[in-house]
Amino acid sequence: MFRLAISLVVNLLLLLVWPIRGLLRGIGQRRRSLAVVLRVRGDLPYLAPPRRRAWIFRLLSRRESKHPEEPTSLRDLERDLEALAERRDVKAVVLHLEGYSGSGAALTGLLRALEPLRKAGKKVTGYSRIATTGEYRLLSQLDRFELGPGGRLELAGYAAEVLSLRDALALAGVRPQFVRRGEYKTAPEMFTDSSISPAQRKTLEAILDERTDALLGGIASGRKITPDAAKAALDAGPYSARRAIDAKLVDGTSDPAGIEEALKTEHGKKLQMVPYGAFQGAWRRGRPAFRPLRKPRFLAVVPVRGIINVGEGRGGTGPVVAGSDSVVEALEEAAESSRAPAILLYIDSRGGSAIASELIHAAVQRANKKKPVIAYCDSVAASGGYMAAVGAREFWSAPEAIVGSIGVFAGKFDVEGLLKLVRVGVDEVRRGAHAGLYSLMRGWTDEERAVMERDVEETYRDFLRIVAAGRKMTEDAVHAVVEGRVFTGTKALEAKLIDGTCDFKEALRKACTAGNLPIDAPLGWIDPAPSAPSPLELLRPAMQQRLWMIDLSWLR
Repeated sequence: MFRLAISLVVNLLLLLVWPIRGLLRGIGQRRRSLAVVLRVRGDLPYLAPPRRRAWIFRLLSRRESKHPEEPTSLRDLERDLEALAERRDVKAVVLHLEGYSGSGAALTGLLRALEPLRKAGKKVTGYSRIATTGEYRLLSQLDRFELGPGGRLELAGYAAEVLSLRDALALAGVRPQFVRRGEYKTAPEMFTDSSISPAQRKTLEAILDERTDALLGGIASGRKITPDAAKAALDAGPYSARRAIDAKLVDGTSDPAGIEEALKTEHGKKLQMVPYGAFQGAWRRGRPAFRPLRKPRFLAVVPVRGIINVGEGRGGTGPVVAGSDSVVEALEEAAESSRAPAILLYIDSRGGSAIASELIHAAVQRANKKKPVIAYCDSVAASGGYMAAVGAREFWSAPEAIVGSIGVFAGKFDVEGLLKLVRVGVDEVRRGAHAGLYSLMRGWTDEERAVMERDVEETYRDFLRIVAAGRKMTEDAVHAVVEGRVFTGTKALEAKLIDGTCDFKEALRKACTAGNLPIDAPLGWIDPAPSAPSPLELLRPAMQQRLWMIDLSWLR
């Protein structure tokens, strides 16, 4: 009752004040002429994890921000740019893109976020001192792209490098021992093979071909040239600033001050350059923020990020670990919440422990019986990450996301040769025929290898059974399609491993629709990764557990 009374009073005051505020803002907008400076670098997540700090500290940290041009999430940026597109005083946007390390799907989302401005007649100028191949895919499609003086366009294409450590390990007296199921489950080949296998080469070529086609299509449409001309431009790279201008891949060279002068020439000397931070929350300020009469319903978002392992999740500065205990607890919390009628399961994991992956999969299934669970991936959902997703009611991914790697491997490193080189003796005393199965001090016996083969085969069959049930296919049909293969989202759809491709915004809409929520419903982020792991905790499952993991170190 007390909340209802307070809400009514606050809403009444907003109704009285808002028309006056809107009138004053409209007068101010007619007098001003602004260009918004937006800077994107590092990783731009679609959703920013909530900051659990008091509002006064958030306010102070925002005021003291050293980079007020930088957005914190793509979702808020989309809403802010939609609001800015309607403002009379915003004449143009300058996008400074450099050092980007996020997914291609987020870059595509950023380009779409700029569309309302361009449709409103507000030109977007791109700027970078050194633009990479991936960044140029976006920058080439803006109204204008300027390189910094002496800058470079590192347009050279995509490359995959595969390390082969077998011979180097042999020199040190270390013998890798692995067993696997799935012809295309190639992660152990880094240690067991002296060169790239035909299966791995085929996988890499398919992914690189798809990415290159998307790159060339973007360059051709953005620079208004033919696909053949875009291919020739790619093969002639990388470029100095002068060569890039001569090739008509860049519109000119300038620094931020020069861009400001050019915009003032176009829009008048009174034009002011304003950082994006001054407009954060513009979509909220475009309408009264009425206080709800009761606590609103929300869409629960549960991320599964990093290496999947048994136990607690960890994040922070070290490698991110999706701990089964933490993820299961987050899913149970979301499933039990009466205010969250649906769950979005966000996957960004290349796999890990088989045991942990099955625990998370079972928790997803339990949650899905209580309310709709929609899974989405815009980066990687491979091996155990894919298993977690396949337990949901629907699984969607970005077209360029990495999906699949449905296979199993397990193994260890035999350092017996190394110990002999340094004259270290080891005597083994055991009780139990297989007590030394995981010992690094010696290799497997024939009987122990048979045990590992049997174990991995059972695990692989469990994986096939889970995928077959989730995708409504037979185990034989799944085995025929996967065999450890890695797919892009587009190819995964053809293989019937996902329900469709879309961006994160569309995935949110699907989850909200499944839960009968409005498409702009608030999000309840439940993050199960509190701290960083020790190196020993990361190595232990690699030695003692069957793994469902994919090596993506070659993707850059």
